[in-house]
Amino acid sequence: MIGVVNPLIKVISDMGGICLPCDLHLDKTQWGEPVERNMEVVLDQADNVICTAMTLGNGTFDRVVERVKERKIPLTVYAQTGGALAARFVGKGICALVAETFPFSQFSPYETTVYCYEK
Repeated sequence: MIGVVNPLIKVISDMGGICLPCDLHLDKTQWGEPVERNMEVVLDQADNVICTAMTLGNGTFDRVVERVKERKIPLTVYAQTGGALAARFVGKGICALVAETFPFSQFSPYETTVYCYEK
């Protein structure tokens, strides 16, 4: 996971997956698990990648797409404000997009609308 979203980490773990969290600004997850700062480490180990749309803004998105294409592994983008832009890359490096509108689930106890796009 490039860009830590704690609720997604929990879901991945609850479903039996192993999450390799990576973030430029966090040292630990909500549960105290270590967070990798170097996305190349995660991109080299993962068999499936989820990245946040924050990668669009911080300049790392192109490298994420390049690396998953090289390794032929799926890329899902979890987007909030970047959903409209990320949708343009579905089928062009992104296998799936989960776009959530405001109020975002991680900040609100109320039900939110989630849009899913797949290649």
